[in-house]
Amino acid sequence: MKDMLFIKKFPTSILLAIILLLGSMYLFSGSMTKYPSFIHAWTQSDRLALAMNFQERGFDFFHPSTYNLLTKGGITQVDFPIHDYLVSLISYLFSLDLVFTFRSYNLLYSLIGLFFFYRIALRIGISGIRAVFITTFLYTLPFFVYYQNGSLPSIPSFSNFLIGFYFFISFLDYRLKRDIALSAFFLTLAALARSPYLIFLIAAPATLLWIQWKNKKI
Repeated sequence: MKDMLFIKKFPTSILLAIILLLGSMYLFSGSMTKYPSFIHAWTQSDRLALAMNFQERGFDFFHPSTYNLLTKGGITQVDFPIHDYLVSLISYLFSLDLVFTFRSYNLLYSLIGLFFFYRIALRIGISGIRAVFITTFLYTLPFFVYYQNGSLPSIPSFSNFLIGFYFFISFLDYRLKRDIALSAFFLTLAALARSPYLIFLIAAPATLLWIQWKNKKI
């Protein structure tokens, strides 16, 4: 009985942080310095090459390139490479191994996204323990774990979507301009790096227009 009372009083956010921290140590400690391999190794290697070339070419953001010389200077078309650029810059400024920096960046970004997923669950009325459970369930899905500390922009974009969605819900509740601005920023960032998230960037203002039409109030 006392144990159950302790669980109810223990902050679920701290419980979630412990689960995410210990889980990350268990799942990723052996792969943080390894080069891409297995599924989508080629695509992940391309993202790593983008970060390497940003360093080698003076951090020219508008001319991303790989080591594929089929194009002039290896310059290639790619979705908004903000994450590759930031990883390259962080690695350079702090003299860190680029592979380790890339994996750490994506892993940290994923954990931030999971925290906002937990906050979303609380915001829509799910209890703390259940919110921790469903967040942990998402955290341990095999395909999510596989990409969580990789080098693809999918994980940061998913996290940006969750952050943007959280602030969108907050705006619907409190009507603060700050919330809708933050929502627009993170949803846009998600869509720029991974084009499928454009669906949600369009759906958010469409939802607001529908609410205004339904309530007959602008």
